[in-house]
Amino acid sequence: MRKWLSDKSRAVVGLPTLFITLAQGIVALITTRRTSLQTIPQGIDYETPSAAAICLHEAGHATAALMTGIAPVLMEFVDDPGSPGLARTRMPLLTQSQRETVACAAFAVEYQLFRRNRLVDSKGVPLLERDFIQIALGSNAAQDKVNYFGANHERSNGTWPKPYDEAFMRRGIDLAANLKMPLVIELAEVLLNERRLLCPRIIEIGAKHLPHIAPAWKCESNNQGAAGASPSTPTTSS
Repeated sequence: MRKWLSDKSRAVVGLPTLFITLAQGIVALITTRRTSLQTIPQGIDYETPSAAAICLHEAGHATAALMTGIAPVLMEFVDDPGSPGLARTRMPLLTQSQRETVACAAFAVEYQLFRRNRLVDSKGVPLLERDFIQIALGSNAAQDKVNYFGANHERSNGTWPKPYDEAFMRRGIDLAANLKMPLVIELAEVLLNERRLLCPRIIEIGAKHLPHIAPAWKCESNNQGAAGASPSTPTTSS
């Protein structure tokens, strides 16, 4: 009898140790997963551009849409070689005013980041203003300016007439002051890790930052699918 009690006591004493070991293992697993997730760095390679810069660009479009009551159909990195960009955000039918706001929102994000000295070149050196403008209004905004103005005004040398660039910049700078940057950052980081976000996932993230607007968002079907675009369902590409 005495031996049985002794064995039982040792077993009971061993249970807390077992639970502590299991708990430590779970915490370690969660910590490892969290630390393995990619985040937006302080210095963002805007020249190359880095994956972080691409995600921030698309998150700008998506955030502006959510702020105007529109839920994007999807955000995704593009792997097909025929795509005009490295990533894209698909929108449902937009009014002209919504289309203009969404189109210049990526520039608005990049302008804010530039003002905070977070945009760097491929060597990690902060960008000069002239270099930022050249990249921002060049290949970065090529499709965005077409969506904003409703037509392609690119000249044979690859640039747009100055009045168009200035109008696009003014609208983007005005929008920058009101854009929800915490939402931009979270959308960008989730896209960076998940590579493709469908409408319900975008709404889930947006609702944490814009709970007063969230009831207006609806996921609309897109007859063109993820790979195509039409005038009524514009695609913004980075």
